[in-house]
Amino acid sequence: MSGSIRMPLLPLLIAYMSGLLLSRHLSCSVHIISISAAILLGALAVSIMKQWRKTSTCLSFAVFFLLGCLLMNMSLHPHLPSNHISRLITGKKMNVEGNIYLLSKGYLDLTKIYLDAKRIYTDGKVIPVCGKVLIRAKELQDHFSYGDRIRFFALLRHPRNFGNPGEFDYEKYLGMRKIWVTGYLNDGKGVVKISEGNGNPLFLLIESIKKKVDTLIEQQVSLTARGILKALILGERGEISPELKEDFIKSGAAHILAISGLHIGIVAFIFFFLIRKTLLLSERLTLFFNVNKIAAVTTIFPVVSYTLIAGLRISTVRAAIMVITYLVAIIIDREREIYNTVILSAFIILIVLPLSLFDASFQLSFISVLAILYLTAKLWDFKKKEDLPEKAPTFFSKPAKKTALFVLVSLSAVIGTTPLLAYYFNRVSLAALFTNLFVVPIFGFIIVPLGLLSCLLLFLYPPIAEILIKSDSFIIDLINPVIHLFASLSALSFRVATPTLFEIFLFYSFVITIVNFKKKGWAQFGFYLILLLMVINYSCHIIAKNFSSQLKVTFISVGQGESTLLELPGGKTMLIDGGGFYTKNFDVGKNVVAPLLWKRKIRKIDYLVLSHPQIDHLGGLPFILKNFRVMEVWSNQDTSNAKAYLEFISLIKEKKINMVIKDRGSSPLIVNGVGFEFLNPPHSPTGRFLDLNNNSLVIKLSFKEISFLFTGDIETKAEALLAAQGNNLKSVVIKVPHHGSITSSTKNFLKKIKPVLSVFSVGYSNRRGFPHKEVVGRYEKMGCRIFRTDRDGAITMVVDGNRIKIKTYR
Repeated sequence: MSGSIRMPLLPLLIAYMSGLLLSRHLSCSVHIISISAAILLGALAVSIMKQWRKTSTCLSFAVFFLLGCLLMNMSLHPHLPSNHISRLITGKKMNVEGNIYLLSKGYLDLTKIYLDAKRIYTDGKVIPVCGKVLIRAKELQDHFSYGDRIRFFALLRHPRNFGNPGEFDYEKYLGMRKIWVTGYLNDGKGVVKISEGNGNPLFLLIESIKKKVDTLIEQQVSLTARGILKALILGERGEISPELKEDFIKSGAAHILAISGLHIGIVAFIFFFLIRKTLLLSERLTLFFNVNKIAAVTTIFPVVSYTLIAGLRISTVRAAIMVITYLVAIIIDREREIYNTVILSAFIILIVLPLSLFDASFQLSFISVLAILYLTAKLWDFKKKEDLPEKAPTFFSKPAKKTALFVLVSLSAVIGTTPLLAYYFNRVSLAALFTNLFVVPIFGFIIVPLGLLSCLLLFLYPPIAEILIKSDSFIIDLINPVIHLFASLSALSFRVATPTLFEIFLFYSFVITIVNFKKKGWAQFGFYLILLLMVINYSCHIIAKNFSSQLKVTFISVGQGESTLLELPGGKTMLIDGGGFYTKNFDVGKNVVAPLLWKRKIRKIDYLVLSHPQIDHLGGLPFILKNFRVMEVWSNQDTSNAKAYLEFISLIKEKKINMVIKDRGSSPLIVNGVGFEFLNPPHSPTGRFLDLNNNSLVIKLSFKEISFLFTGDIETKAEALLAAQGNNLKSVVIKVPHHGSITSSTKNFLKKIKPVLSVFSVGYSNRRGFPHKEVVGRYEKMGCRIFRTDRDGAITMVVDGNRIKIKTYR
């Protein structure tokens, strides 16, 4: 990038983004911000009229900073009318009526219904309401589409994060879409269609087009290619199998499946190229008109059409804004000012959608574009004559140069996006370099254009449309094995711990110093300085982990389930249970437990403990076994026919992990100064209980003067046996048995323990009503301090042996 490039919008964008960032973490009154902005805006107008340049510049920065603060506050804390449905949630099932504005079919039998609520029926009254609602429904019995008015009974809730470090911010994700109410229907038969055609006429027309395209794909495309084509043309990714998605992720090609700047940019390029070539055939048009400008104006229409067909999803709209901004730059003769065009498109997107600044897809889109622009130019030094040998070999022929340039573009994109992919998805895929070279062009320049052309011809000459869509299907079926091959090469795709923001800064700084090393004196100094900082950062992490003298216990918020992470002195780790939902569409290990482990930079589990084989304790563990280095597994010997348990055992055998059975007869164990005693289940087979809960593995942990009692799901019988056996049950901290069920935490058992702190691992508003009020009362009467994962999120207790420091994450 030349130093002569002027970017007048960049300082204003930085000021605006600073306002967004500050308001993300510090809330301030919208009225105060508005008044301050108005005063500064007036001062700015005066300074401009008086031609006070420096004052005007400073005031401009201040105004845009306050604008960022204002829009972020309005996005995070919107003023909702009194009849907004989010204000009327009662905690009971409600009879809701509304219009569908988006429908997303999921894999197997789950469908997401996005609804504009219109009214609710309660106590014989009809109450008009407004607001968007997201409903997940299983096994819908009717065919629904945009504009249908439906009615159903559902328990509505406010979106809620689990409250763990490193988790996906689900509340923010839905907030960007102005959704503050969600619901779940276990039986879609209860959804009743009242009427059709309730919506915008343009969107109803688009919906009718999408239905015909969907039918074409259903009838003419193979099962494996069907989901991919719907994703690429209609923006519907729900029908892609989890296995195929995982292949695309591992191979670094997952971005292909989401309509983004890549797809819309290629569509724009193809239409611009064809329109321009067609116009150049006429000498008259070439003489009297600017062909490039006409092509740019005309190309805007297919870009907008593709965006509409794809469903106006936020990522698609952002991509369209980026592409249209560049087309406008061509129209106004600014196409060479590519950096300013990128800055302007970012400005527009962040004004329209301020929360996009914190969205992974927004960051990845812009960092990939900037990396391609900056790094490709820096890496292309051999293009200059002084860098070439006197007699350039055939390698530097024109076709070879284009190939080399394409390789550098792919390499630049991979380098630019790798830190963010590691940060958000904990994966680095070196295979992306190859898939970007070979697979992406096929999808971008063959599959997507053929698919869109078949959509157009469907309304002109259907037989040709069928041939084209079948050709697309054939190509996809040929490409999928290639994707699977890249995905199967584990050396090219691997999981990584979550990098810190400082580490991401070091990475990008390091890359910049490398590409400028030969020509810039500052880059050479910066290179060695950053290298030193990297070594210091890594050394600090190693020392903090392996030489820690503290015990850290984190009760992970996993919903209605249980999982606890123990970080022992000296760096060893233990995971007790992995949570789990009885529904198949959410993997707690993948979405809750693993992100916390990666956030803590944990990639190895020394001891993986299964207290008993029930889904709410077991369900997340298979993912942990697949993606972490597990050294040893402890179990209570009970078995189950559940699919998750069979997978759990299969993975242990496949990875040749040592599995140890623990019970009351097992010898106590000391690991780095931390003692473990095994109190349940009974050692004798004849003494074991008949139910899984009472056979839970009960472990007492002791670290100097502090002790923890991990009780699994034991109930009255096991508690009575433990209390009667005269065990030294007294513990400072108790993980409350069976989530606070009325069948557990008996008075005699608690008297033996005398806990000071208690932790209830429960799901928010769970259907079982855990914890039971009477049980909570028992702990309160003992003067025991109560923590709950539904209320406090994850609960971390840092123990030095004598004192406990407690931190909650909600």
